[in-house]
Amino acid sequence: MRRFILGFIFGTVFCVPEPNVLRAQDASAKYEARYQLTGYLLRATNVCMANNQQIAASFSLISSDEMKAFSRAFPQLTEQWMMHGADLFNASVLKDGVQPACNYALAVLKKPNSVILLPF
Repeated sequence: MRRFILGFIFGTVFCVPEPNVLRAQDASAKYEARYQLTGYLLRATNVCMANNQQIAASFSLISSDEMKAFSRAFPQLTEQWMMHGADLFNASVLKDGVQPACNYALAVLKKPNSVILLPF
């Protein structure tokens, strides 16, 4: 039993990721959330026949210089994240129907970006 407890303690202590790794994981999660939400909203603007202002609001989540640089550096990854966001909107349509899904997405578009996602 002692061997098990010591193994668990040492395994836990020595398997803790470095602080830099944690920061990288946090940044990755924030990037992924922004791109998924952008994909979700862009799909919604297409399905819900949104106006140009609403389409521009969808892109505003990834329009900063930092996000543009990330898009250029990882185009396939950001495309994958945006496609996943679009798939989430499609799932919402199948689950709740077109109008409720559109109502929710358009309500999100009306919120300022600072409310939708915390800044970096």
